Amino acid sequence: MKKILLACAVFTVGFWVPDANAQDVDINILRDTAAVEIGLPGNILVTICNVDPNEGLEAPANKLRPLISVSPIVEIIGAVNLDNSPLTNWKIVSQDAESIMLLNTVPLPNAECFSFYVVVKGKTESDTKVVTATLGFQGPQTPGNLTGNDNSTTGVKVRPPLPVTLVSFAAVREGQASMLRWSTSEEVNSDYFEVQHSTDAKKWAKLGEVRSHGESRALRHYSFTHENPAAGDNFYRLKMVDIDETFAYSRIRRLGFDAAHMLSVTTFPNPVSDELVIDHHDWASVTGLSLFDKSGKKIASQAQTASNVLDVSSFSSGAYVLQIAHKDGSVLSRKILIVH
Repeated sequence: MKKILLACAVFTVGFWVPDANAQDVDINILRDTAAVEIGLPGNILVTICNVDPNEGLEAPANKLRPLISVSPIVEIIGAVNLDNSPLTNWKIVSQDAESIMLLNTVPLPNAECFSFYVVVKGKTESDTKVVTATLGFQGPQTPGNLTGNDNSTTGVKVRPPLPVTLVSFAAVREGQASMLRWSTSEEVNSDYFEVQHSTDAKKWAKLGEVRSHGESRALRHYSFTHENPAAGDNFYRLKMVDIDETFAYSRIRRLGFDAAHMLSVTTFPNPVSDELVIDHHDWASVTGLSLFDKSGKKIASQAQTASNVLDVSSFSSGAYVLQIAHKDGSVLSRKILIVH
């Protein structure tokens, strides 16, 4: 991050006064993974900040035009928000395999930053090559901009695919906890999975480790429960570590928690033998129900109906997870026990 030095020089004829309309904006890029695998995606974190010392001055919309350029060892496939949702606050002006130019669609307030990922895909195995970012402007640059912080570099390395092939990674709400489930189709010299958590998709903390099978060519299933997620957004990713300590990260998954919403959904009776009642504060928002057995296999599903009663009489006794899908894309899980 560039450092800003503010100086005031006093002369016999007067003194210098900063431009009252100045807006100084800087750009920084950072690779999000140690290396990108051939044929798989990786992220380059781009952060653009309004660092002008004059409080209250924003950089206007349709003014900031960052250009990110990469080496031919990777190709650019797009840009997304930090939670991998479609890009907001920016539009793509131009894009090819080795460069992408964007333009801000909303103002950038003073002392705030916009961050997003440029997504690349590994093409050719290689040691680290330079990635560059240049902050340009639509029309004249903002008054008072310091050009010394309009450029940033990072590096990207491409390696062969890791021994672990991750075929799925999902995060669902289960009561007031986060349930993470993932599956691998092949493991060679794999050591463990480190489960990581963040509330902003920038600063990550280790939640725990799950040992892998080490050597496997069968479909393997794993799970991890985060018992005390934060209110609001929770981001999760896996750090997949090999025996020789090489590693890669999974894609990021996001869950949102609203305590009032979570407590407003109950299922009863539990244990249940024939009919399960789903007491939901807003049944009209429900789009469907899915029932999973203890191995994570979906055994039943149905679209939302007028009835909030689910017939479970035909299912074998045992522990199950009921997932309730909503129109806003959220999925809520409840553990149930069927006893006959």
